Amino acid sequence: MRKRLIDIAKQLNVSHTTVSRALNPDKRHLISEQVRNRILDLAEEMNVIPNRAGRAFISGPKTIGIILPTVMNSVFFSDYLSKIITGVFDTIKDNLTYKCNMVFLPKQDNLSELDLRSLTNDLSGLFVSCYCSHFTWNAGYMPAKLSAVWKKPVVYINPEIKRVKNHSYVTFSNFQAVKKAILHVLRKGHRKIGFVYGDKDFEESLARYQGFVQTMKEHHLKVTESLMKKGNYNGEDGYKAAVSLCEKKSTRPTAIFCANDEMAIGAMRALTKMGIACPQEVSVMGFDGLAVGDYVTPKLSTVTQPFTEMASAGMQLLIDLIEEKVNSPQVRTLDSQLIVRDSVTSPRT
Repeated sequence: MRKRLIDIAKQLNVSHTTVSRALNPDKRHLISEQVRNRILDLAEEMNVIPNRAGRAFISGPKTIGIILPTVMNSVFFSDYLSKIITGVFDTIKDNLTYKCNMVFLPKQDNLSELDLRSLTNDLSGLFVSCYCSHFTWNAGYMPAKLSAVWKKPVVYINPEIKRVKNHSYVTFSNFQAVKKAILHVLRKGHRKIGFVYGDKDFEESLARYQGFVQTMKEHHLKVTESLMKKGNYNGEDGYKAAVSLCEKKSTRPTAIFCANDEMAIGAMRALTKMGIACPQEVSVMGFDGLAVGDYVTPKLSTVTQPFTEMASAGMQLLIDLIEEKVNSPQVRTLDSQLIVRDSVTSPRT
């Protein structure tokens, strides 16, 4: 072993002590990163470090800071958050040289209020989810605030936030996802479609509203205000909206599109209470792709927000930025997926 370390030292024109320190986890910090990486590269080539895991041990893991806001006291009550965490660890488990420090922001703390002093020098990069619910209203200020003090790689995952040039984003289009959902309903033959939307002060809610309106207009269908009800992204508002839309048979829509799955499930509950068969009399289309949609009756047709895929792609992009495999900020847009289940069928003639 000593002879091979001497060979490495000679080839790189460094001392035997430098090589020894670079390969010692307790002393590697004494050697500059550039020299240490040259030594590790040659040591791996000469099988002094037998594999990737061995190099990870020698180099020591890099730490990524992960910031996840949540409106719940427990992550187990958030389908969104569990999908993001799954995506993060789907990528981390394949990158042995990285570990994570997670910060969960409780509902009383918003992203713009994050104490940036917690961003310590031992972090190699930062992964930020600006999305947890429809009520993180000031998440958009986070990038501008962070860019003033944080010069290392950072990746955000979030559908709609204010962007700064030197940061990277992985996102998807609410507008296109809604179009995909409405096209499915139209293909089933529906023309009289109710819409339960969210507060248009939020960018993502506005994009969903615009996606609905434009898709209807593109198919020469009238957008009727009486068939559009505002909700607050909870099941109770979906219930109330469905009651209001369906209480008069003469004006009842043949399908209801809800801007999230919770409101859609609330709408289906209202239809059941009113004795209106879903989907035979009124179909219901959701938006989110929550797991619970597969366990209600009828099973909820919906369109996904690809949180797991965004988180996985975001972590991989961050690692590529840290390792300089990617040399400039990126914006990557993922596709949403239509989930066809049982709650949408052709209207009765």
